[in-house]
Amino acid sequence: MGSQLTKVRIEELAPTQGCIGRFEVQLKADRFRLMSAADVHGYLRDKADRGKPVELVKGPKRFFVVDGHHTLSAILEATALRELDLDVVDDLGEHDEPKALWAAMQEEGWVYDRVQGEEVSPLEFPPRLESLADDPFRTMAWLLRKMGAFDDLREPYQEFRIGDFLRQHMVFEPVHLHEYELATIRGFELLRSGVAKEAVGRGKLPGVDPGDDVPDDLLERYYEVLGKARAPRRYRG
Repeated sequence: MGSQLTKVRIEELAPTQGCIGRFEVQLKADRFRLMSAADVHGYLRDKADRGKPVELVKGPKRFFVVDGHHTLSAILEATALRELDLDVVDDLGEHDEPKALWAAMQEEGWVYDRVQGEEVSPLEFPPRLESLADDPFRTMAWLLRKMGAFDDLREPYQEFRIGDFLRQHMVFEPVHLHEYELATIRGFELLRSGVAKEAVGRGKLPGVDPGDDVPDDLLERYYEVLGKARAPRRYRG
């Protein structure tokens, strides 16, 4: 089936991954708290018009999020909205058995079956967005992309793959958002290192060019990303 805009209750949504960048969600939730319900709906329409829609797949009992976990988690955390108009890209309702359903989604590339770098079965995924585990390296990868550390290829799970590389070479267990400041600078430098060059050669770092220079304004870029992530948006009509 082609993409079809469908009114969906948030309670009907299940994830197709086992973790999420919780600090990214918090930043985006700060934005949605300052937006009206009409603005939130306008934001989702604008996101779709820019080729980055929140996408769902219809299962036998629930809808599964295949793109947009962070956006939906932030809306869920910040607002009282319980119904949203979202793009449903396929109907897999004929798969009554969970194993068959997950196999069909994996075949389409709609599943990320690693949690904090470790492989897991999709059958172990939580049933609701609120229960997703936190992966701080996923947040770090998102910040680094916004800061220009690598190109957005719009490939599925690109930021998870970058985050898994960072996890192999950094120790980072943040409690507060401010801890990302220096860690993100270290991560940027790591993506310009010889280790990154070797990983790029093995096809492990999509969008990264380790030959690029490390810019002098990393702190400025970091706080610009935070400001834009929190800034509310207004839509007319």
